[in-house]
Amino acid sequence: MELCFALINGNNIRSMVKELLSFLEKCDPEFKSDCSSSLVLAAEKYACSQLLIIAVKLLHILAAAFHLQLISMSFKEFAEIRISIMCSLIYTSF
Repeated sequence: MELCFALINGNNIRSMVKELLSFLEKCDPEFKSDCSSSLVLAAEKYACSQLLIIAVKLLHILAAAFHLQLISMSFKEFAEIRISIMCSLIYTSF
């Protein structure tokens, strides 16, 4: 995981963020804290746009709230919101 963050640069930030967000959802709980904080730091450091930083932070907060059951939404609703934000990361030019 640390190698992934070491390889992030301005040219590959979008693709790395997408992959690391997918990893974050599936990884063991012991990795979630380090991965999520490193992901936010990498987005802040290498993002070409504030939109990417906001999208990463929004996904981070949404995932944490969902998994901690701080918000009442079904998994389907959570997935739809996540997909919408991920599509904006993919198709928006940063």
